[in-house]
Amino acid sequence: MISAMPPPHQRTESVFVGRQYELVELRAGLEDAVGGRGRSFLVVGEAGIGKTRLVEELAREAAERGHLVLWGRCWEGEGAPPYWPWIQVIRAYLRIPRSEGLPRIAGGAGAPYLAQLVPELGGLQSRAPSVPPQSEHARFYLFDAVVTFLQSRPDHTPLVLVFDDLQWADTPSLLLLQFLVHELRDTAMLVVATYREIEARQNPHVADILGALARDGRHLPLRGFGEEEVALFIEGKTGRSASAALVRAVHRETEGNPFFVDEIVHLLVAEEALERRDAMIARRLPVPQGVREAIRRRLAPLPAPCRDALTLASVVGREFGLGALQRACALGADALLEVLGPALGREILVPDPRTAGRYRFAHALIRETIYEELGAAERARLHGRIGEVLEALHQMDPTPHLATLAHHFLEAVPAGGAEKAITYSTRAARYAEASLAYEDAAVLFERALEVLAEAHPADARERCELLLARGGAQWKAGDGPGAREAFRQAADIARRIGDAPLLARSALGFAGEGSRLLWVRSGVVDQPRIELL
Repeated sequence: MISAMPPPHQRTESVFVGRQYELVELRAGLEDAVGGRGRSFLVVGEAGIGKTRLVEELAREAAERGHLVLWGRCWEGEGAPPYWPWIQVIRAYLRIPRSEGLPRIAGGAGAPYLAQLVPELGGLQSRAPSVPPQSEHARFYLFDAVVTFLQSRPDHTPLVLVFDDLQWADTPSLLLLQFLVHELRDTAMLVVATYREIEARQNPHVADILGALARDGRHLPLRGFGEEEVALFIEGKTGRSASAALVRAVHRETEGNPFFVDEIVHLLVAEEALERRDAMIARRLPVPQGVREAIRRRLAPLPAPCRDALTLASVVGREFGLGALQRACALGADALLEVLGPALGREILVPDPRTAGRYRFAHALIRETIYEELGAAERARLHGRIGEVLEALHQMDPTPHLATLAHHFLEAVPAGGAEKAITYSTRAARYAEASLAYEDAAVLFERALEVLAEAHPADARERCELLLARGGAQWKAGDGPGAREAFRQAADIARRIGDAPLLARSALGFAGEGSRLLWVRSGVVDQPRIELL
């Protein structure tokens, strides 16, 4: 059995009911992949509907058959480095015994591009890239290097790639996924991705790419459980059956959402309601009005120190290392584990099976609920605290963590510390641009500009430099109108402060110099460009 990366979380009582139609579809896709006809699936549904659990079941079956299963999980919110789910996939593959991963990378033409994604590969002795890293073709070669590496497995083991929570993916990661899906024909690869549809619609770039992925693959929407499935779920979780009246009440209140049903079951067990069989129990049971209320009730019995530690952990993110949380809580390792014990016992937190000393919230909704309880001022203060902790923790080599540091210090701006927000967002933007994640770079430069406008509105020169940087990233991302607007604003500032070199750079940027992404028709007068020059 081969499974390089375990599922994102493994609960002690893993129950799988229903979803037979969807599982049959996924199994058929797996058979096609085994036969050399690559397939892709998008599993779609609301939070808690069971998307990850369904894919875990398929991944388990695939691993038991000896297929290779690799997981890439998108980071909730901001703060992940560019291409984060792909970094996880490549690292997981390199950890497989007898994968020949490192020798194949070192000997391949794509080695310099793969090293841009996984920093620890940077020390390999390999040929120089055939295309300059900042050229307009570099990202194509990066994508091709990743896909070629995954396709050219020496043992030809069928490969299942799982990408969880694509609604949180950065645009470059989605573009790479789109590239891979186009290359699936005649490969022994199955790609399965999950996402929340409502959240995905809020980002136009994400929605457009997911729409294209859906057209190229199979779309599997998930709905809530029926009453029979709710009954089976309760029995599977508790080892005892519930009365028909109680099952109907739970189904009615939860609309069959598996995560909500699971939270209700925890409360039923705690209140010993399953021991009482009379029909009045279902009508008297105080069912929470929504998933988040159910989570709050599950958190309520925890000791105050445990809740405080969970609050800090929620600011770090869905998953966290004990080292960072120790410093934030000012506790030793043993003391922190003792504080977290009740949360681990109630399966609010689970150990990360991939890395010792790392933990994660059992479900994203638990982390979201805790985090959303924070007021704006407290949230900003805690982000600043976590930022300071991570800055100290990674002071020897902050580069891989620049996006995370930028995220925390940007969120901490209302509590002060605009300087670090500008510094780290700018450094993270330049790192993203060097990693060919141009869309991420443009967003980070924009965030730096927003903070600069509030903190130092008179600093025209720095604003001009940031506008020039943002415009360059936008050109490379293919956003011509946005790039021209950035360079136009930079030119206005350069004129106002009388800086000829900045004005020249603005004019050249506006004209597309350095981007090589423009097609210029002869005989056409570009009056705005002439005016700037």
